[in-house]
Amino acid sequence: MLALVHDLHSKQVDYVNACCQAPLKDHEELYMEPPRGYKINCEVPCVLKLLMSLYGLRQAGSNWFLHLKDSLMRRGFRQSALDPCLFYSEHVIILVYVDDAILFSKDIIYIDEVLSSLKSEFQLTDEGILTLILGSQ
Repeated sequence: MLALVHDLHSKQVDYVNACCQAPLKDHEELYMEPPRGYKINCEVPCVLKLLMSLYGLRQAGSNWFLHLKDSLMRRGFRQSALDPCLFYSEHVIILVYVDDAILFSKDIIYIDEVLSSLKSEFQLTDEGILTLILGSQ
């Protein structure tokens, strides 16, 4: 039996390595030394150009959020004017907290459709119905 929150079905999602799923912006050129033990066929010392965000970059969290926001907007979601982490469409409400999200809808089918669509673009874990969020029941 599904637990309802205010008569809405819910599901929790965790985006796997969220920051690493966000591309760097076109104007950002970042380079790094190869990790110790990583073999590169290069006769002189070389660096690697980053194409995606990495944890530890100052802009990693912002890049991730903007990437997720753009993706949701392409899927017809609108961003709340009162809370930038709240997105809504005709049938689904999404609350985003860093790399986690909660989806609500009157019909679980709409949540499953959104999750299926997001899985085509992101690595994410469907954690099932909402039971705990940020350690609170």
